[in-house]
Amino acid sequence: MSSNNLPWIDLNCVSVPGITNWTWQLLPNTCHVFAIERGNAWTEVVGLLLGRKPPQKGERTWPALGVRRAQDHIEFVPFTEQSRAFSAGDYFLGQRYHAGWSDEGPSVRSFIGSIQHSLAERLEIQPLLDRSLITLSSGQMRRVRLARALARKPDVLILEDPLAGLDAERRLMVASIITEAVSYGMPVVVLVAQQKDFPGNAHRHTLEGGRFEAQARVTETDSQRPVDSVMAENYSGEPVLSFNNVTVRYGNNTIINHFNWTVRRGERWRLTGSNGAGKSTLLALAWGDHPQVFGNDVQLFGRRRGEGQTLWEAREPIAWHAPELHAHYQEYLTVRQTITTGITGSFAPPPSNRIDLDRLEALIRHFALGSVADSPYRQLPAPAQRAALIARALIKKADLILLDEPHQGLDGPDRQRLNHWLAEDLEAKQAVVFATHEAADQPTWLNRSLNLDSMAY
Repeated sequence: MSSNNLPWIDLNCVSVPGITNWTWQLLPNTCHVFAIERGNAWTEVVGLLLGRKPPQKGERTWPALGVRRAQDHIEFVPFTEQSRAFSAGDYFLGQRYHAGWSDEGPSVRSFIGSIQHSLAERLEIQPLLDRSLITLSSGQMRRVRLARALARKPDVLILEDPLAGLDAERRLMVASIITEAVSYGMPVVVLVAQQKDFPGNAHRHTLEGGRFEAQARVTETDSQRPVDSVMAENYSGEPVLSFNNVTVRYGNNTIINHFNWTVRRGERWRLTGSNGAGKSTLLALAWGDHPQVFGNDVQLFGRRRGEGQTLWEAREPIAWHAPELHAHYQEYLTVRQTITTGITGSFAPPPSNRIDLDRLEALIRHFALGSVADSPYRQLPAPAQRAALIARALIKKADLILLDEPHQGLDGPDRQRLNHWLAEDLEAKQAVVFATHEAADQPTWLNRSLNLDSMAY
């Protein structure tokens, strides 16, 4: 790292699509948080800072580097890992739950390379080092990728939404490690959808009307604390999902032990718990991506999984969304086609006679996707891709809607759009499971709550 006080990045009256006359410097020992709602400006900022795209107007330099190829000195950690070292898109969705396949791919240790024991301990990845990357949860993968970036000791670190998918305790832990790296001299840029997505001490800027406006400091609030568990009383609605004495183990590690839970028609559940509590595992069992569903009594609409139905027949009345879908979804489809794949629950669009065109167009309008509806999904910035995948989960009027961290990666308006759509669109017969780490931004229509941290195993 440079020992002088020259800026690492210097922008002088720079303009790119969506941003005009941007003057800014990245100095040593500083952290800058940029809040950018979804749109091309997110991609433009990344390309500009990494040296991948020239500005339309103004001057961009890297005074402290004294070189033209700035990206050789900048470590960039995007929202979804797609590097040559590891891409989740190279594996099938749900592969991390399959013991026979989960040993494939690089290990955490080989992915990170050399790392100080103290850093691995603080990021709680020491027990993960000899596991395959494909077995990690989204929260674990987030911490492993940060560890890899910090271990490389780059001149500049740029992070996209580094706290997404982390519970309240680990959000504070990871944020403190990042700000500590800044105090040691590493300049850091954090890109988020909204300022509260990264708490702590930083210079803050929010894109408004094509210009970055300075923002006040953000702190982690009480809204991040776990929500108390409130088990449902006996309801007259028909059970749509039942876990009966369910146990999930990996070797000597028990994730879920003798678990009982019933979701009935009309119930809208908030499912909370810290990283590793088992939220995603429960939803994977319900969706059918977890092989241990066949050794347990998991019932959908009164029928036990694996008895008399194919996987696709069992999934027909269900809609599902989870963070790993974003990592695995790499299809060469338009946004419009991507949304329709929710009808089949696969990565392929359905026959045209199965598409409710009015509902499709209503979702496109509601989630403000009209301008990109016929654009390639893969060319969209991450927040816009997430909005498209949310619309994908809602295209089918499913009897059971499973949403695992649906707010992850969405900006404020898109979170509100999701909450509003469900509030207005849900019918009395539909049931919802809404799994989340955050108490903030949760829909008011949720009427049941289960906190896995409060359950004694």
